[in-house]
Amino acid sequence: MTATAKVPVVPSQPTTAMRPVGGVQQQPRMPQPKKKRSAAKVVAITLAVVIALVAVAYSGAALYFSSHFMPDTTLGRFDMSLMSSKQAENFIAEQVADYELTVTGENFSATYTSSDIGLALNESEVVSTALRMTNPWAWPLELRRAHDVSEALVMTHDKTQLNDKVTVAVEEYNAEAEPPVNAALAYDEALDRFVISSEQVGTALDPEAVLSAIDQAILTFDSTLELTDNELLQPTVFSDDEALAAAEGAANAMVATSFDVTAGGELVFESNPDTVATWIKLDENLQVSFDDEALAAWAGEISSGFNTIGSTRTYIRPDGKQCTVTGGIYGWDVDAGSLVEQVKAVITSGQGGTIDLPCKQTADKFAPQGEQDWGDRYVDVDLAEQHVRFFDGGNLIWESDCVSGAPDGKNDTPTGVYVLNAKESPSVLIGYENGKKTYESKVQYWMPWVGNLVGFHDADWQAAFGGTRYADGFGSHGCINLPVDKAANLYGLIQPGDTVVCHW
Repeated sequence: MTATAKVPVVPSQPTTAMRPVGGVQQQPRMPQPKKKRSAAKVVAITLAVVIALVAVAYSGAALYFSSHFMPDTTLGRFDMSLMSSKQAENFIAEQVADYELTVTGENFSATYTSSDIGLALNESEVVSTALRMTNPWAWPLELRRAHDVSEALVMTHDKTQLNDKVTVAVEEYNAEAEPPVNAALAYDEALDRFVISSEQVGTALDPEAVLSAIDQAILTFDSTLELTDNELLQPTVFSDDEALAAAEGAANAMVATSFDVTAGGELVFESNPDTVATWIKLDENLQVSFDDEALAAWAGEISSGFNTIGSTRTYIRPDGKQCTVTGGIYGWDVDAGSLVEQVKAVITSGQGGTIDLPCKQTADKFAPQGEQDWGDRYVDVDLAEQHVRFFDGGNLIWESDCVSGAPDGKNDTPTGVYVLNAKESPSVLIGYENGKKTYESKVQYWMPWVGNLVGFHDADWQAAFGGTRYADGFGSHGCINLPVDKAANLYGLIQPGDTVVCHW
């Protein structure tokens, strides 16, 4: 058998004539899908539209918030959220017209209306200013936070009108309130020294502080204001003040200084801290000083107890008769002003000591007021007895009947304690009335003791002395008429400076 070779059959393929290019055979180019290009274009267009829409929405919101308030926006105590500018202006105008502020606290209460305050506000300017305080183009961020645009509230009010009303109300309140008390020096009698007392606030209001608080409340449209301790009147001096501490030391040095006051060798005053403390005060600069009024009052009391000029004095005459005399120029006259200055000097020195009671005039002896303060040598004129006696050392050394002044209210002999002024022999007595000479008398012995007007003198024209002649039409012009021989004897005994006591 003869084998026969089989040739495989290959399916026929379309053939394309290949042309060499540049000697290199080129591969066939594959076509790009049209669907893919179309999808990308759609995406791009969609994105552009979205961006445009977002931009429009963003800009629209920004434009909206350019004329509307953001959510959660407050103007003073008002919620302005999402209000348009026009709505806000109308709302604010209404609030201004109806505004009332009630002030309370510390037992004080008052209400002030818009008219009381004289309130005025530019609503348009307030709203535009408030809107500018937020950035409308940043609204996505602005929406996330709260907005307080109270600073845009710029209101005006009649401060003079408001001040007057508030001041009157506060003054009326303070009339019943407790004022503040500054720290000061207080004398402690148990310790015999000054100590520093603490300051106290009290309950009185400070008008300026109240006005300031009201002004602030008005600026934020608050309807109520609660006063606090911040509006109370405050002390101006506090216990830790260094000047006050220095004053404490100075004052205690003063009260610790002791001194005595004597008169006629007798003790009339012995100082003690309690009394000296009443003479010490603090001045406005916290410097220790003397209270001149208190010192003068004390010196006046001392003086009144020792001034005897013109006072009523009762005494026992050496012959045993009790007599009373009032008036005259004789006696003690304390120099109160000099006493004050000497006391100041002694206390200021801190050395203490003894002060002799300074006097403008002294008497023969120191005696309690109302008693005899002249010595044992004096002339006693007893008008009731119409008799004159001269005592020296308790002894009667001269006496005589007399004729005194006529008791007609014009020629009465003055009573009181006096001092003989002079002696003159001979002398001429001349009387005047309304500038016209009324009499002229020559005497041998003239011994005046009331100026140069009234005195002892001889009267040879008198027919008798004593009895009631002074009241029976024979009275003198006020002098004590004596017999010539008695006047001569008295003239030889009496000396200028001797005391004359004339009484009924």
